[in-house]
Amino acid sequence: MQLLLGAVIGAIVMALFAPQRGDVTREEVRAATEDLRRRADELTERAKRVSDEAQVRTQKLIDEARKQMQEIRPRDGGQGSASA
Repeated sequence: MQLLLGAVIGAIVMALFAPQRGDVTREEVRAATEDLRRRADELTERAKRVSDEAQVRTQKLIDEARKQMQEIRPRDGGQGSASA
């Protein structure tokens, strides 16, 4: 994300210092801004999908751990594994 932001900022700065008409510069800045917004939206959606997938996997691990704990407890009478 930082690389993308740096590239867009660099393009904007370059456009501002390039010897061209103001309307052309404004159009280039507008296009770069729209591109940045689109890419940011894509990254946001991607991050949400990854987060949702991680949440599902985490819940599966928790459920599996609970299941294993329930299987262990009846075997030891609920006393744990400490011996006297």
